[in-house]
Amino acid sequence: MPRGKSFRRSVAARRREAVRAEVKHLPPSPEFVPGCGTGTRSRLRQYPVFVSGKTHKLVVPAHSVDKKFVLVVGDSHLRTVADGTVMMPKGNLSFGIMTTPGASACHLRTELLHATVFVLDFVPRLSVAPELQKHMSREFHSVAKSMGIAYYSTFEYFPFRQLHLWVRDGVHLSDVEGMGILTQLLWHAAYMQLEVPAPAPRTSPHVQGPP
Repeated sequence: MPRGKSFRRSVAARRREAVRAEVKHLPPSPEFVPGCGTGTRSRLRQYPVFVSGKTHKLVVPAHSVDKKFVLVVGDSHLRTVADGTVMMPKGNLSFGIMTTPGASACHLRTELLHATVFVLDFVPRLSVAPELQKHMSREFHSVAKSMGIAYYSTFEYFPFRQLHLWVRDGVHLSDVEGMGILTQLLWHAAYMQLEVPAPAPRTSPHVQGPP
């Protein structure tokens, strides 16, 4: 019997609880020292408070008949894109940006229920031990796979020794270098999801009939 969205959501919820329980028991890494980035980031702009109790901003570009629309949903990492400080790459895709600083997945869940969803892995941080972040990334990948959602990793694009990719808090990316990489990854993931043509249908070989 086919299993629908409610079954997949319940499976994902159980896996998330298991991940949280497992992470709580991970031993701390005594040799890890949180790092600080050396990049720069634009001044914070104040957004109005939304229904979730979080500040929120939604930017939707003018409709374009020759472009497919992609809505990128996230937390404060997308703030500079929503403000126009960092621009998405040009191409045949049109991007809307929804940023809710401090939001959790639960705050954003309603917006995603009826969308074509793909997962771009979370941006690595200098303030958290790399081993823990990689463990969480593997778990997120596993959950996305169980739900049949495309998943794209980010870790290889943000080497921890390149401090200019982050600002001083070690969490947010610098406007030019770090966000430049993130916007390229977002564009590429959206393109792969929406623009790559489907494989050609298989056809039966033609059999020559009798003369």
